[in-house]
Amino acid sequence: MNVKRITSLIVFAILCMNAWSQFRTTNRDYHPKWSPDGTSLIYYAYGIDRQGIYIRNIKTNQERKVGNIFGSHPRFSPDGKSIVYCTRDKGTLVISDLKGNVIKEIKTGLEGLLFHPVWSPNGKQIVFDMSLKRKSSLYIINIDGTELKTIVKEGNRASQANFFDNGKQIIFGANFNGEKNKDIYTMTLDDLKIKQITNTSNINEWAPDVSNTKEIVFVANDLGSNSIYKTNLEGNFRKHLTSKLTNSYIPDWSPNGKKVAFSSETFGMSEVIIIDKNGRNYKNITRNSITNESPSVVGNHVLFVSKREGKPQVYTYNLREKKSKLVFSSNKNLNIPVANSLKQIFYEVKTPDGSNIYRWNAKTKKEKAIVNSENNESNPTLSPNGKLLCYEVELNSKRDLIVLDLSTNKTINVTNTKEVSEENPSWIDNQTLVYNSDKTGDYELYQLDITTGKNSQITNTKSHEFMGEVSPNKSKITFVSNKDENYEIYVMHLKTKKIQRLTNNKNHDFLPRWIDNKTIVYQSNKNGNTEVYKINVDTKKTTQLTSLDN
Repeated sequence: MNVKRITSLIVFAILCMNAWSQFRTTNRDYHPKWSPDGTSLIYYAYGIDRQGIYIRNIKTNQERKVGNIFGSHPRFSPDGKSIVYCTRDKGTLVISDLKGNVIKEIKTGLEGLLFHPVWSPNGKQIVFDMSLKRKSSLYIINIDGTELKTIVKEGNRASQANFFDNGKQIIFGANFNGEKNKDIYTMTLDDLKIKQITNTSNINEWAPDVSNTKEIVFVANDLGSNSIYKTNLEGNFRKHLTSKLTNSYIPDWSPNGKKVAFSSETFGMSEVIIIDKNGRNYKNITRNSITNESPSVVGNHVLFVSKREGKPQVYTYNLREKKSKLVFSSNKNLNIPVANSLKQIFYEVKTPDGSNIYRWNAKTKKEKAIVNSENNESNPTLSPNGKLLCYEVELNSKRDLIVLDLSTNKTINVTNTKEVSEENPSWIDNQTLVYNSDKTGDYELYQLDITTGKNSQITNTKSHEFMGEVSPNKSKITFVSNKDENYEIYVMHLKTKKIQRLTNNKNHDFLPRWIDNKTIVYQSNKNGNTEVYKINVDTKKTTQLTSLDN
């Protein structure tokens, strides 16, 4: 096996860890900042299908990428015509126009990475912080790269400054008193005089911003996770703005002082949230974590997982009535629901220590772990007669397939190969499985008779094929492949070995499952959020079954 092939397989194996769940939309949006006119927010995103700096119009909710740059902590210039952002190059800030065309690189000569740049109101200077050996310090520099000055030395953990008072002062978080926790301070730039605003013990307070009405918003970690509070320049009152949200950080006042934008992990991933100045009427404007995913077919229903309310819920979509219905909610991080009827549903549950297999009972309305070892069980699939459950386990740093007899609770390792991973099983009939294996150097599809042990290879390409499922009449197999770079849905005719590409978009499509011999259901994030779709194999007509609002 050549080095290129080994490298490709390692990268793919990392992505495929715990099967399809790593492929879901994992976009995260960080550090939103208002445009000077208050119509847009700029932030940076990190995820599987989108990375870089983005601008979103608040009224239309339209998002656009700023060129093809990869940067962080972007800020609008005072006139709104350019931005400044940080890069991975040490000691460097970049100024570009709103299309991402670089206007200027500011080489400071500093040895560490730079963070949180902010323009002075007159647009002539930038304040930023530098991190070096886990210590931060504050600097100010002219936009032409001259007159670099240290305004807070390292050792005080000063960071995340903002201008106020027409650029005469800055506000920031630091720990000048030698304590471990940060407090909020202001500084007048002409004489570098410092004033302490907050004074709390054992609580970190940082990332402050001052409104046009001289109110301060900041982050504090006094409730077990980060929360956003409001106070004034005297620090004599304190109001919690994000009591209904969790782990919220980096607030930014709107220019009119009526709203606050910030990042929050309330819904799972880091999202951009806007809230009223008094902590009311919060709105999730990016909605990355609100997904409909993990489709499987149960008769005339499509079973799927929805996180539209910030927690996993299992729904069914009725293919005849074209309506969704809640089956049950869970406080567990569940994926891959499978069933032969809605009387009992099997699924994978992610935990901090790995994953296990659970069963939900419609009669008792309770869920119970049925496979609960330390081997990271995942990707359950139920045999057509409902008697056998196949799933993956992690053994000796590889994946094997286990079949569980639900009536006797006896298990058997049906692959049990050395230094080879078998993943993503699905049933052809009550004794035959389809799965993908990396034993040739690429992920290819195989067929296994669990009674005789007979194993045959289905695909043989230089790309990765996985998540296979055979059609009800056993004439075709659908699967996911990266043969055309990104991950798309394909169908192979088993007699002719002819491969047909079904989906074609810039994002990723996964988990294809047959509804009937001509129709496949799958998940895709081609329109931003992960949703469930169906496609006709012959005509390629695609229908979206789920949406954020339904």
